[in-house]
Amino acid sequence: MRWTADGAALLTVAEPTTDTIIRTGVAEITLPRALVAEMAARRRHLTQPPEWAERFETVPGASKAVWWHGVRHIFDQNDFRRLDGPFPEKDPLVLRILVVGDSLTYGTGVPLEWAWPSLLQNILSRTHHVEVMNLGISGAQSEDIALTLNRFIPRLKPDLVIYGVFCNDFLASHTIEGDYEWRVPLPEWLKDLLIERTRLTGFVVRATGQALIGLGIKHDIFDEILAGLGTFQRRFREDVHNMSQLAVERGLPPIVAMVLDQFPAVGGRSQKLTHAAEAALRSAGFDVIETNDFYRDYDGHFMVVSPWEGHPSEEAHAIFATRVADHLLRGTVLDRVRR
Repeated sequence: MRWTADGAALLTVAEPTTDTIIRTGVAEITLPRALVAEMAARRRHLTQPPEWAERFETVPGASKAVWWHGVRHIFDQNDFRRLDGPFPEKDPLVLRILVVGDSLTYGTGVPLEWAWPSLLQNILSRTHHVEVMNLGISGAQSEDIALTLNRFIPRLKPDLVIYGVFCNDFLASHTIEGDYEWRVPLPEWLKDLLIERTRLTGFVVRATGQALIGLGIKHDIFDEILAGLGTFQRRFREDVHNMSQLAVERGLPPIVAMVLDQFPAVGGRSQKLTHAAEAALRSAGFDVIETNDFYRDYDGHFMVVSPWEGHPSEEAHAIFATRVADHLLRGTVLDRVRR
C-alpha cells in the first residue's frame, strides 16, 4: 500500500506496459496504455481523493454542469449530454442513429468521448457515413425512454434506433437508487450510526449504501426487481411494445437492443434479469443482441469506474460499443451509406 500527497490510500498494483485492444469480432477499440493505467489507479484508491468530489459549475450553453469523479458532465434542457441548442439538420446521405438508455448510455463517470455511443460513432465512421446521437438520460427507466422516443423520433427522423437496456429499466419512472427498503426494521438512530461508522474519509453515500447492502441490511436494485418481477415485467413489456410500435409506424427497422452489464456473472442475478428483459424485447419485435457469450467471456470481470462510482468503466463502454458495431456490420442497415 502507498499514500498520495493528499493522504489517499492506494493499493500497489503493477503498471500496464502496453495498449489494450478490445475486439469482440470485426470491430475494435484501442485503450491507450495511459488510460489503462488510469483505470487501474482509480480502482486502487481506498479513500476517495478530494478532487473526485461532486461540484457544480456554470458552462456556457449548458442547462447544468457538474464535475464528478474528475469528469465533467453536461446536460442540455432535455438532460442529454450535449449543450443546449438546435439539433443538426438531417443529411439524407448519412445514416442517423438515435441511441437511447439511462446513465450507462449517457456515460456517467467517464468522459463523453468514452461513452459507448461516441465509441460506436468512432467505429462505424471508419467505413460508413453515420451519425450517432446519444439521447441517454441518467435515471431513466423504460417508461421514460419510451417517452423520449415519442418526442424525438418525429423531430430527428432517425434511420435506426438503438436501446441500451439496463436491468433497473424494469423499475418505475425515475426511481432513485437510494430509495430501497431496509431488510430489517432498525431505529433511525441506528441507521444513522451505521451510515456514519461505515463512511471513511471522502466516502460518498453510494459507497455507504453498498457497504450496508453487503452487510445484508439493505436491498439493492436486483433484490427490488427480483422480488416483484412479475409486476415489473408487465410494465417493461408494455413500454417496449410501445417503442416497437412507434418504430413500425415510422417505417423504421426493428429497434436494436442490447442489455448492458458492468457486473457480468454467469448465473447471477443480473443475468437472470437480462434474460427476462431479452425475452420481453424479442416478444415486442426488437432486434436483440444476445448476451450469453458476453457473460461467458467476461464472467466475474467487474468493470466499474472506481469503488465510489459503480457505472461502467471505459473498458466496459468499449466492449459495449464493439458488440453493437459488430451486430450492425453483420446486417444490411448500413449498406447504403458505405464509404
